[in-house]
Parts: sequence; C-alpha cells; structure tokens
Amino acid sequence: MTTIASRWARRALPLLALLTMLTAGLTVTGAPAAQAAIGVNDYPSKLATAALDSMPDPWGFFNRECTSFVAWRMNNDNKVNFTNNMNGGHWGNANQWWGNAAALGYAHNSTPAAGSIAWWNSNFDHAGSEGHVAYVDSVSSTGSIVVEEYNFLQKGGHDQRTIAPGSTSWPSGFIHIKDSPSLGSGGGVQG
Repeated sequence: MTTIASRWARRALPLLALLTMLTAGLTVTGAPAAQAAIGVNDYPSKLATAALDSMPDPWGFFNRECTSFVAWRMNNDNKVNFTNNMNGGHWGNANQWWGNAAALGYAHNSTPAAGSIAWWNSNFDHAGSEGHVAYVDSVSSTGSIVVEEYNFLQKGGHDQRTIAPGSTSWPSGFIHIKDSPSLGSGGGVQG
C-alpha cells in the first residue's frame, strides 16, 4: 500500500535533484570572483609561498618585499599599470621611490589618502637602509592611517597596522599615483 508521504517523496525527488543541479551550476558559473579585499592578505599565493626574494614578480620587484606588495595593490586595487620601470623611471628599492615619484611628476607630500603609498626613508622607524613602503588602506577622521605591508613586522610576511599622526612610526611622506577614488585623494603641497 502506498502512502501519501511516499507518493509525495517519489514526485519530489526528481524536482529536488533538478534544484540541486541548478544550485550547483550557479555556484560554479554564478557571479564573477570577488575583487581583492583591502586589508586582507590576498597577495598572489605563488609569490607569497615562495621563499623571500626567490623570484621576480610580474611588476619587476622581488617577491614578498614591501615594493612587490605595493605594486600588487596599485595594479589590483588602484587599477594602475604599476611596474618597476613605469613611465621610463626606475622605482628600485623603497628609499628611491620618493625621488622617482618627483622625477615623474607624481604628487608626493605629507597628506595621507586611502590608496596612496606610505613611504619611509632609509633607516627611518626600523625601515633599514633600503627604506620601506606600504599601502594606505584608510585614513580616519582623527588622521590615523591603517597601512598594509609586507616585510616589515615579520620578515617576508604580511601585516596591517594603525599609525597615529605624530608617532615615531609616522611615514616620511605619501606618494599619490592614483589614490582610491571612492575613499578620497591626496592633495597638499608637493615635495
């Protein structure tokens, strides 16, 4: 004898199977992959898992260095074709970025902006002789900045930190290639 529940189950199974296939198809072919998330270590895994300085990145820097990570952010998030030899200049080590930005006519000043490059000169706040650069994730209403970086707090590693204006960790300056349009822009006086 067939019960109402068993008849319903026999009719529902094909429908359930169809819904499962459609849902699985949407998961595979649905919306495009999400963009990089600022503040999340989404540096390309091929570069992040290789030994520090063991391979050149697509932008002309060595992997897991601060310069490589900032080049990644500029390309991926700011949509700038940022390379070591961009526009005929040579960015080189982090301590060379300020002079190169000036030579190429990019704004460089003391005003932080989301999407700008925080720059530390040689031997400034533990930067070492080659200087340091980081990506400015955000600027708060109090003027504090959140930076994201590689190879600073941990050798060859990623970190994020908040820096208050006037602290000994405050960057030497900020370079504005193409700040994040939705989060503000640089401005201020150059040099």
